[in-house]
Amino acid sequence: MLEEIEYWNSNSWKEFVRSHVVLLRDYAKATADTLEVDPIGREASKIAEVAEQVVRIAEDLFGEGLGKVEEVPEDALEVARLFLETGLNLTAGHNPRTFFVWSLRKVAKLYAEEHYPKLKDPEKFDNIRRVLGLRTYWKPPAVKSEVVAGYEVYGYPDYLSLLDIHKEESYEYHFRVASLPGAQRTLGGLLCELNELLWDLARKKPGLAAGYEMPNVFDNYKATAESMLSKALWKDERAFLLSVNMSTEGSEKWLYEFEGLGIKKLYRGYNWEERGKLSILEFWDLLMPPHFLGRFEFVLTEDKGRGALFRRW
Repeated sequence: MLEEIEYWNSNSWKEFVRSHVVLLRDYAKATADTLEVDPIGREASKIAEVAEQVVRIAEDLFGEGLGKVEEVPEDALEVARLFLETGLNLTAGHNPRTFFVWSLRKVAKLYAEEHYPKLKDPEKFDNIRRVLGLRTYWKPPAVKSEVVAGYEVYGYPDYLSLLDIHKEESYEYHFRVASLPGAQRTLGGLLCELNELLWDLARKKPGLAAGYEMPNVFDNYKATAESMLSKALWKDERAFLLSVNMSTEGSEKWLYEFEGLGIKKLYRGYNWEERGKLSILEFWDLLMPPHFLGRFEFVLTEDKGRGALFRRW
């Protein structure tokens, strides 16, 4: 399926935005305008804004306008139905191209090449980096080893890319996730943000949306992802991947710290205490399968020396 969509082809991304995101943007705008009195209108407004940014970046990237929907229904209920249908069909579990973008949020190069063989071609990989906005997120220490070099991690600088650690007066530590300072918006980062907004829409079923028969695409995706991990016999045998909830606002106790070719798991008691250690190769091998699917989000501090692991489910 993923090879069929020719993810390495620049023009295929232009057509994807034209055929899917432009449609979503215009239906979302119309829903926001005609149903501003209903919660679905407010959700549609947020989605329309991000979809508009996707379209603008794609137009700048490809040097041409990508058009608009010529005829949008005037009936508020019909346009809301089209908005919901178009949006849910664009999520990672339904659209292979969205899944491709989602899976590369933060990914070791060798892992990307294993799952998407065309990316072994340097020209195709550089093309994807340019189109989606992938940048080096973490680089292993410089040693003469092709194996170690393959663990260079790429990601979108504008999507969940910065861990800010605050120490409060109570000596509790609070984590905040943001984007790297000055990061320009990227096609990949915006599509990931759009995917999460659409998942939220399916979970909340706000206002009028509750009256439509619509699948919970997030729960469906989560079940599929867990099934894939089970079939791959993935499990954290050492219980090394201790995470915090993605939506947490409380004090946090688990942190990871890079140390040469190793990584330490730290627990905050009176001080940060070491509670386990792996080589960086073992760590990324352990993390990549669930991270690839979105179960986890690993976020680093600006100096790349420490990180925290957040879980979506």
